[in-house]
Amino acid sequence: MDRIETIKRLIDEIKEPTEIMVLDRYIKEALSNLGVSKSKGSPVGEYAEYLAAIAFKGTRMSNAKEGHDLTLPCGEQIEVKGRIFEGTRIPMTYIKHSTIAAKTFDSLIYIVFNEAMSVKYAMKISLSSFQKIAKYAEPRNAPAKWVFVAKPALLDSPYVVNVTNQIRLAENKARG
Repeated sequence: MDRIETIKRLIDEIKEPTEIMVLDRYIKEALSNLGVSKSKGSPVGEYAEYLAAIAFKGTRMSNAKEGHDLTLPCGEQIEVKGRIFEGTRIPMTYIKHSTIAAKTFDSLIYIVFNEAMSVKYAMKISLSSFQKIAKYAEPRNAPAKWVFVAKPALLDSPYVVNVTNQIRLAENKARG
C-alpha cells in the first residue's frame, strides 16, 4: 500500500471532526513551511499559485493584494485559479465583476488538477478573452460575477493558450 492510501485509511478511521480540523491546520502549516502556501487558505489555490510562479518565474503577491496573485518579470499581472476535476464534474469558478471591471489582472492562469493532485491541464487567458468565453451573471441576492467553466475543449480555443506543459514542468521541479 502506498503512502497516500495509508494516510487516507488513517484519516477514514477518525470519527471526531475537531481532529480532522486540527489535521487541516497542520497540513496548511506544513505547506507553508515548504514554501507552497502563504496563508491558511485553500491548499488547491495556493498550490496552483506556487506552480504558476515556478513556471513563469513570477513573484507571488501577498494575500492582502486583491485582484492578482503573481507579477511576471515583464510586469504582467496574473490571477491564478486552481480547481480539482472530480469524477465527471468540470471545474468552474466565479470572479467578481468588480475585479473584472477594475482590470486588476492582465491574464488568468487556470490550473486543473486530477483527484490525485497532479496537473490534468492548464490554460492562460487574457482578460479580454476571458470576457468572451466566460458568462456574466447578475444574481438576485449577490453582486454581479463572471462564471467560468474550465472545459478541456477550451484548450483548442483561439482565446486560450495551453500552458499545461509549462505547469507540468513546474510540478516536476517542485517534486524534486
